[in-house]
Amino acid sequence: MNPSTPSISILAVDDHPLMLEGICSMAAAQPGFKVGGRALDGKSALALLEDGWKPDVAVLDLFLPDMSGIELMGEIRRISPKTRTLILSTFDGDAQVMKAFKAGALGYLLKSMIGYDIAHAIRAVHDGRRHIPVEVATRLAEYVGDCELTERELAVLKLVADGHSNTKIGARLGITMETAKSHVANILSKLRVTDRILAVQIAQRRGILTD
Repeated sequence: MNPSTPSISILAVDDHPLMLEGICSMAAAQPGFKVGGRALDGKSALALLEDGWKPDVAVLDLFLPDMSGIELMGEIRRISPKTRTLILSTFDGDAQVMKAFKAGALGYLLKSMIGYDIAHAIRAVHDGRRHIPVEVATRLAEYVGDCELTERELAVLKLVADGHSNTKIGARLGITMETAKSHVANILSKLRVTDRILAVQIAQRRGILTD
């Protein structure tokens, strides 16, 4: 890289100290990269931007103790609109990937891939290109065209995952048992399964349920 070429400034945020240190070390070792800030949570990350520092690329963990990486991304974009974002996660499910991209992320990288792919991902995102690993793209393609669950259906599915019957779901959500039953039927149809147990398993695999 030409010495006169400006370096890519990076903000790294992850709530696991060892992971954060690994991200920063690998990024700092790359020519043309400069890790200008690191944080273990969203609040600390935003504090780094209070003095006017605007990183070129933010590398954000999807799940942080005080907010999600997607929520943090929104705050960073509000303060620094030109900062581009790469989301890190252990989830390869299509639901989380699509949520990140819809919120404005340009890249999504599995933590298991960081060792050999983070430099390529950061450069792609910095250049304004979308970065999606093949493994993640394959999962996305598997569910192209599927209908998303509504907020109400997601609330019902969470209660299904907790083992509640339609009657108890209705009582929890203030709806009739028949309405709860209808929501469950819609969920099974959208997830392309025939029973409640499979619905929960598929939802967890796809990242629709993350708890």
